[in-house]
Amino acid sequence: MFGAMAGRVPTPAVRFLDGDGSHLGAPGIVTSFIPGVTTPPVDATLVSGVGTTFTQEWRQRLVPQFLEFLTRIHGTDWRSSDLPHFTAPTAHPRQAALWQVNWWSRVWRDDQVDPYPLITLAERWMRERLPAIHAESDDLVLLHGDYRTGNFMFDPDSGRFTAVLDWELAHIGDFHEDLGWILQRLFAGPAEDGEVLACNLMTRDELLDRYQAATGRTVNPRTLAFYEVLAAYKCAVMNLGTGYSAAIRGHNHQDVLLSFLAPVGHVFLGEIASIIEREGEL
Repeated sequence: MFGAMAGRVPTPAVRFLDGDGSHLGAPGIVTSFIPGVTTPPVDATLVSGVGTTFTQEWRQRLVPQFLEFLTRIHGTDWRSSDLPHFTAPTAHPRQAALWQVNWWSRVWRDDQVDPYPLITLAERWMRERLPAIHAESDDLVLLHGDYRTGNFMFDPDSGRFTAVLDWELAHIGDFHEDLGWILQRLFAGPAEDGEVLACNLMTRDELLDRYQAATGRTVNPRTLAFYEVLAAYKCAVMNLGTGYSAAIRGHNHQDVLLSFLAPVGHVFLGEIASIIEREGEL
């Protein structure tokens, strides 16, 4: 991915790659250091991006770049890029959505600690409403998978982006998927007038309008609602499943943090319920 992004999106340089874990004990990557911050200097204690706030001045600096690099990622010609480990969902129009539901429902079955009926309902709801990409593979794009505040670095003086981070969930799929992730409630925050801002940067309408203007794509509201449910579903699985089970097993040095984050999963369950209710279909 870093190679595919070279010259298009700022990323670290790869220093060492252990694809099969033969050296590090698990697959891993070592990159160069990149100067920059993920939050304005006055709010430097927040490293996750959740709860980060920006002044209007900072938003004016960051929003154009945030949109620019999102559209550059989506505009990358993945067919001509050297991505030997990436497979495109081209077998049928609903495969992009189906692969994601299959993947994350499998993660849930592997990692769940306690059953949650709403997670089961969400999986059924998504399987019954898999959106299709009607132009076959032409509308498939390269997705970041975790594009949000906290996953980009910028110079604390100029505000220029120095790196886009956390590419572990990158894959080929429907552009609505990244938009649905950006719109997650947990990543949002209020403006000075109390209006909700996606990723603490811009309103929902501004995000969608500017993305459509920059790319020429048309956002389908029903498809976007599907991917908003999928985004909340993924986050619920991460917190109530994978993170919590890793903490119980004493998997790593972040056991306390993972235990603390587990209840955050209920925020995403609430998000799933509200989106499904908003769509008027159970």
